[in-house]
Amino acid sequence: MKKIILILFAVTLAFAGCRTNNLENYDLNRKKIYFEEVVSANARQVEIIHDEAPPTNEKKSTGETIANIAVSVSSIFVGSELENKLIRAVNPDSVAYAVSDGVGTTLRKYLMVEPVWDLVDDAEFVATTTVEEIRLHSTSGSIYIKVQASTQITSRNDGEVVWENTESESYPLRSYYGGEETAMGRTLKNVLQTTELASLSEDQLRNAINDAATRVGIYMAETLRKDIAKSKKAKT
Repeated sequence: MKKIILILFAVTLAFAGCRTNNLENYDLNRKKIYFEEVVSANARQVEIIHDEAPPTNEKKSTGETIANIAVSVSSIFVGSELENKLIRAVNPDSVAYAVSDGVGTTLRKYLMVEPVWDLVDDAEFVATTTVEEIRLHSTSGSIYIKVQASTQITSRNDGEVVWENTESESYPLRSYYGGEETAMGRTLKNVLQTTELASLSEDQLRNAINDAATRVGIYMAETLRKDIAKSKKAKT
């Protein structure tokens, strides 16, 4: 029982570390806030995660063996082509701005802050939006884009965190059925994955990432709005 309690406590702390709300302790109303966008090293290049159907100990026929070899060879070429498409389609700085813009709009709407983009403007607070992850995830039944970002508002006066939150969105690109859970069925799933990945265009990838980033900005803004409302009630 003690072990379970300790594990649950650790998990609780891990999740708690992703969210901070000290808005009630600071007055952001009509204050200048310096906005900046950061792209982490992990998000500078889109990570491609390809989950193939797991191998089994079932004896394969000659046809299945040849099919598996063909899929493996095709995957190498598709992966290289897809990586080039992603490089051309993705602009991580635009992703960061999309999220930051949602935060800025909420702060202007509910606290009438004055956004600035130069530290010489004597801003009292700093709002930093960081794109932490951009992934293309291919599974045995779907392909989706995942975007994750965090926003932190800090006080320049004491260096303390005023507000912090992390949001993510998984945007589906393709869904398909890959057959039964047999050796040949799993091979078919891998064939479908390779085919679907190869068919993705730059525009589809660009639109999916931009849409996911916009949704992350919406989620971030909504969480901030609720926290602003809580802080106002706490002050009354």
